[in-house]
Amino acid sequence: MYKKMLQPLFRLSSFPVYDYGFDGWKITDGVIRELRELSYFDQWKACIENSWYNVRLEDHSLFVFNDSGEPSYSYIQAPVVAETFRGFLNRQGFDYSQRNRSEFLDDYELELGTAGVRLNVTPFRYDVDGGSYMQGRHPKAHLHIGLDNQVRLALRREMTPLSFSLFVMRQAYPDCWSKLMEKSDQICLRKIVRDGLKLVGEEYWMAHDQIELHLV
Repeated sequence: MYKKMLQPLFRLSSFPVYDYGFDGWKITDGVIRELRELSYFDQWKACIENSWYNVRLEDHSLFVFNDSGEPSYSYIQAPVVAETFRGFLNRQGFDYSQRNRSEFLDDYELELGTAGVRLNVTPFRYDVDGGSYMQGRHPKAHLHIGLDNQVRLALRREMTPLSFSLFVMRQAYPDCWSKLMEKSDQICLRKIVRDGLKLVGEEYWMAHDQIELHLV
């Protein structure tokens, strides 16, 4: 269901999508519990091996969307530095086509297993957590950036999978973002990114929350 939502703007921006995962796949509480026991690298590896993702990019970074209950959306930056499948095929003298993709996928996956480790990763995660809300300290809607820290950037509006994906595009894939701005209707884009998003309820946006710098 996410492919239909994401694909038009992803295509317009030439966002480097590798695949959209299994149609209808949803992350479960069991998978979440299993992943929490693993290191970041092993979380990413398990998601790749089990196809536990909604979008996989050509650099093998992942998007995982959880819309059951209060939303949580994750961008898992690949902890490896690897040649893209497209580059791998070009190096072999082949075009990137469905036929060549099927024929050479196993060879590429073997090469991917020897990829170098990325020394620094910057994942993003968007959470809505009304139960843990504390004004001026723990926003209801917030963004986590990086690993093993207390960073929670407050948001005045609640994100969607598309607005979150475009936030990641702007920060981590700026060339795609520039192309999107050139080719899309900017009024419509503002509605998707910000203006059309639902405001956090006033009971979760108190006086202390309005003191800090926040995303609107």
